[in-house]
Amino acid sequence: MMYDFDKETVDMNEKGKNPGKTPVLEVENVWKAFNAGEGPVLKEVSFTLFEGEIMGLAGVSGCGKTTLSRIITGIISCDRGKVLYRGKEIPKIGSRNRSLNEFPVQMIFQNAIASFDRDYTIGYSLREACTASGMDKESMDDEIGNIISECDLPIEILKKKPTQVSGGQMQRLAISRALLTKPEVLIADEIISALDIPIQLRILDLLRQLAKKRNLSVIFIAHDLMAVKRVSDRAVVLYEGEKVFDDTPQNIWGENVHFHIKELADAVAKVSLSLMDATTTN
Repeated sequence: MMYDFDKETVDMNEKGKNPGKTPVLEVENVWKAFNAGEGPVLKEVSFTLFEGEIMGLAGVSGCGKTTLSRIITGIISCDRGKVLYRGKEIPKIGSRNRSLNEFPVQMIFQNAIASFDRDYTIGYSLREACTASGMDKESMDDEIGNIISECDLPIEILKKKPTQVSGGQMQRLAISRALLTKPEVLIADEIISALDIPIQLRILDLLRQLAKKRNLSVIFIAHDLMAVKRVSDRAVVLYEGEKVFDDTPQNIWGENVHFHIKELADAVAKVSLSLMDATTTN
């Protein structure tokens, strides 16, 4: 069979077709260069993420996607420009002016297993996330049980360590842990790139379902335009640190788009043809 990235599931898309127009995150003219004398990684990038919106952030490796996500979360600072959460500038992590509850932005990383401590059980790590968000101990087990169930995971998984869990399950656990902190903005950085195609589709649909249920604003980072189209309400594409597209994902395949987007779209078409051969069964 061929796995259809372009398929739409009605129950996931009915909600969120018209996300709210309240700005949650505003990226204004962000510029970043890591070394003097070298070209900038980001060049005056601007966009607004709205309440309940899933925005795909696409581009090839090295275009600035991950650097931008690290600036938005406050892991690093930009050289110029600013990032606002509900009108207030987000300070760098570790700043005395920053708290988890005041700037509820969470990130899910590509390598889920590396983001968990291998010496501790999954349950321990999830409880740590609850503690960090200020959740009382009496509520933790119920909250963890509920989110584990929503992510279609067995409760017994809480007793396991990361090395005892599959890649797809670890990515769902990473999503679970992020949601336990009650974020308003979720950044998913290449979270499906290391997974098999059927698992990718399952993660994409789960992410959209959970986000729409909670009215979360999501930045979904990927190089795969078909994955962006499947999960996102809107797409932004970066090329060499500049924004070259900001529109609905369907318009990526339009006539008057940047040449780089045409190259990405052609690459997707070639991969899709390969998948047709690789995933066809008797």
